[in-house]
Amino acid sequence: MASDTSFVEKPGTVIAAAVLGFIQAGAALVATVLLFAELIGDSGRDVAEGWIVGIALLASTIMLIFGTIRLLSGIDRRLFISALGLQLAICLYLVIKTTTEDNIGIAPGGIPPGSGHAKFDPIIFLTAYAVLPVVALILALSGSASRWLRARRNNR
Repeated sequence: MASDTSFVEKPGTVIAAAVLGFIQAGAALVATVLLFAELIGDSGRDVAEGWIVGIALLASTIMLIFGTIRLLSGIDRRLFISALGLQLAICLYLVIKTTTEDNIGIAPGGIPPGSGHAKFDPIIFLTAYAVLPVVALILALSGSASRWLRARRNNR
C-alpha cells in the first residue's frame, strides 16, 4: 500500500513512551498490592492515609493502562499524561512525607531505628520510581508524537 497517503508510521517516541507506561503500570500495580497487603489488618495511625494513597495509586495505574492503550492506538494522550502526572504527584507526596517524619519505622535518614540492618533509603527508591514517568512524559509530549497524533486525528 505504498500509494496510501493516509498511513502515517507510528514514531518510536510513541512506542517507547507506551513501553515505559506499561512498565510503570506494572511497577505501580506491584506497589499497590504490597501496600494493600501491608494495610490489611493494620490499625496504626496512618492506616486511613495509607488507604487513600493506595486507592489513588490503583486509580492512577488503571488510568495509565488505558491511557497507554489510547496513546498506542493514536486516539489521544490526555489520559496517559494525566495518569503519569498523578503517579508523579503521589511520588512527590511520599518523598515529602518520608523526609518530614518517621515513616513506617524508617527514620528520615533511611536507617531503621535500632535494627542493625542494612540501610534502606526510601528517597532513592522513590526517585528511581519517578524516572519512568518523567521519561515517558517527555517522549509522549515530543514533537514527533504530537505530529503523529495530529495526523491520526485528521485522517479520521
